[in-house]
Amino acid sequence: MHLMMKLLGCAFLGVFAALGNIYAKPAVIFDTDMGNDVDDALALVMLYDADAKGLIDLKAVTISKDNPYSAVFTDILNLYYGFGNLPTGVVKDGKTKDDGHFARKIAELKNADGLYVYARACLDNAQLEDAVKTMRRALAACADNEAVLIIVGFSTNFARLLESAADDISPLDGAALVAKKVDFVSVMAGNFEKPANAADKTKKEYNVYLDAPAAQRAWALCPRPVIFSGFEVGEAVKFPQDSLKNLYGGAQNPAYKAYEFFAWVADKKNGRHDRPCWDLTSVLYAVYPQSPYFRLSEAGTVTSDAEGFTAFKPQANGLHRYLILNGAALEDLRAELVRQCSYAPDSKK
Repeated sequence: MHLMMKLLGCAFLGVFAALGNIYAKPAVIFDTDMGNDVDDALALVMLYDADAKGLIDLKAVTISKDNPYSAVFTDILNLYYGFGNLPTGVVKDGKTKDDGHFARKIAELKNADGLYVYARACLDNAQLEDAVKTMRRALAACADNEAVLIIVGFSTNFARLLESAADDISPLDGAALVAKKVDFVSVMAGNFEKPANAADKTKKEYNVYLDAPAAQRAWALCPRPVIFSGFEVGEAVKFPQDSLKNLYGGAQNPAYKAYEFFAWVADKKNGRHDRPCWDLTSVLYAVYPQSPYFRLSEAGTVTSDAEGFTAFKPQANGLHRYLILNGAALEDLRAELVRQCSYAPDSKK
């Protein structure tokens, strides 16, 4: 089902959920730089929620941060929430090799008996296949136009997927495989806030400038619609830290602990921080593209330069659009994100 054919005009997400079974649910591949920012963890919990409700089929997670604890932490989340069999791939020779502020801390937490607090199956990245192979394998198993790619980290894996050659997984090269299998791509990248001075560039955005060459290649090569959630959208929506008490498992939930560690980095005095919902908005749009919280820009083309600055040029036949936040619905949006992040597996309630 193509993006342009999706149902329009619904006003409440409850209606979307009720109507979800009318349509074939999308097969989702989630590409994340897990470990750099805590919003990735909450975004993944949202996908668990959507999968459990039958709105999506979460096919795979791929990691664009090149640090072993990113994969271990992701595996901990998957097991904790009952998604232990979810295929996971990791970037090879990627960006940001540092430990970050929470992934290693969570992975190394131990009880008094010396055993790990959190179960994990992944002990080392060597156990996991290259992210591009994971993406290709998941896409090859999809029906035509069934897949939705959610990219909330660097474009490293996405660019490599598009440039990948035919192999024993699929006779199609990467661009052809995406053209055949993908409905649309939801990306947290760029900054589309208009600068005060028309002659100035829009501010750079982290996911773009950390691997600017990959972003340039990915957006130019992608043959399917790409919906960008820019820095300005997530920045306007702050996740209320107090709502973390609603997370399944309370204070021992690894997503809760990750947020707690991150908050002390953001506010060393109080350890209190309402984090912007950058990645969460990309997930929300991908699962609920008819939601009342956003509208889409006109069609056009997004480009970026070698420094990581992004630009949008309107074009009638352009494949790119960016999200525009409905400011009047901001509080409802925040409440909806909290609700989805409060998901608990039925077997563990």
